Amino acid sequence: MKYLASLFGALLCVAHGHTHAQDVDGGAVQGGAAVLDGGAVVEGELPASESETFVAAPSDEAAPNDEAAPSELVVTPAPGDSGPMIEVAVEDAGPSVDTDVAPTENAPAAPGLGVSDEELVRGLRDYRMAGGNTVIGGYGEFNLNFLRTGSDNDFIGRASVRRLVLFLAHNFNEKFRAYAELEWENAIACRACVGSVEIEQAFVDWRVLGDDFGLRAGLILVPMGIINQWHEPPVFHGVNRPDLDTIVIPTTWRELGIGAFGSHGMMRYELYAMTALDPSQFSAGGLANGRGQGSFQRANAMAVTGRFELEPWLGTVFGASIYASDAGGNLDSVNALNQPTTVHVPVYGWSLDARMRKWGFEARAIFAQFFSPEAAALMRAQRDADGVVAPFFPDTTVSANLTSGPLASRIQGGYLELAYNVLRFASGTEQQLLPFVRLEYLDTQAAVPSGFDRNGRLQVSMLTAGLSYRPIQQIVLKADIQLRDRQFGLDEFGINAGLGYMF
Repeated sequence: MKYLASLFGALLCVAHGHTHAQDVDGGAVQGGAAVLDGGAVVEGELPASESETFVAAPSDEAAPNDEAAPSELVVTPAPGDSGPMIEVAVEDAGPSVDTDVAPTENAPAAPGLGVSDEELVRGLRDYRMAGGNTVIGGYGEFNLNFLRTGSDNDFIGRASVRRLVLFLAHNFNEKFRAYAELEWENAIACRACVGSVEIEQAFVDWRVLGDDFGLRAGLILVPMGIINQWHEPPVFHGVNRPDLDTIVIPTTWRELGIGAFGSHGMMRYELYAMTALDPSQFSAGGLANGRGQGSFQRANAMAVTGRFELEPWLGTVFGASIYASDAGGNLDSVNALNQPTTVHVPVYGWSLDARMRKWGFEARAIFAQFFSPEAAALMRAQRDADGVVAPFFPDTTVSANLTSGPLASRIQGGYLELAYNVLRFASGTEQQLLPFVRLEYLDTQAAVPSGFDRNGRLQVSMLTAGLSYRPIQQIVLKADIQLRDRQFGLDEFGINAGLGYMF
């Protein structure tokens, strides 16, 4: 009986305790994830009903939440004691954080435990890897798209489980952690299917100096722009990702590499050496097909890429990204005598972006360019085709095909986007309804080598307007229309609807 009495006394002492998420900079994506340690629930974040929102990146914004959080049993080591103590999560996760349990140094509070709306400008990326030993999470999106090309044609409709992603993160201790993310696209994967199964990220972190400086190695997302790193459906507007973030900056673009990351105060940074693109797969439509994606990718050329972010005010982030490589080493080229030769294929890129989430407004802007100054030499390069010398790019003429034409010496694009939560002043609700509009421009033939004709069909201006409804921060219902105006060729009109979630 004395043991039962001691246990009952311990329960009473901690009945109002709750856990806090430990901040781990550069950690994996977002969401309130279940946390496991040998089968026991430890340091768990509150479930999806507690928070999450737009524009992802390492943790920034999260909305206060008055909704009651379900009770959660939490087992943690008792300070100064060899045995565990039992804590019961608070039933009311209101705007304030329980001061009886101090958060880890520099750690944001767990979702729903007083995280401000402005802090969610980065979604909930850091929270997934906060606290505990093993964290499970993921996201999914289901899309319905109708597209009409030209004014005389009918709409063509498509419905798909666009993406389903599961991730697993493990904290070995305060210094070392691992992260992996598995993605299914379009529901099924087979030789004749459109779908695929991919490892989207997989890396190990060593937090050498805590948040200030860490090392990362593995399959890493290239830190260019916004969407390539932070693309969960509740954190961006529109059913489809912006064209800029799928064409000019390919998404999801990941490469095997090693480098450094960290944060200090209002500053964050990443810098990596990575495998370079395969230039034999470039096209008039951009660089995307040159991604290695960690699958037997060529590693005879390396790239350097980095990103720097500044958050001078909570909820307002400015970012700059760079990319530089000579991808020619990944090209098995020969001369006219079928002898190995070297072709230099420098590829440079940069982007500037800004995003803000404050006072019910959500806004973002980005501009990006990539340069291939030796595009003409690449188009003249030749390969060994079963003992016969043949060009890598036998046809660079312009046709109605949207991937036809020469390789560009410059591709570029940008967009401006603005949204406002019209339910901001509705009392007693965490629901959000955000009308939004995005003006976008991109051109994968912005400049071509002398003597070649550019494909004007690849210069596109686009208007996207619609609604994002978030009943809670981690679930979104979307609807939008898109008007795509090509410089030459038939214009396109799209109507889209979708459902997305993350946890």
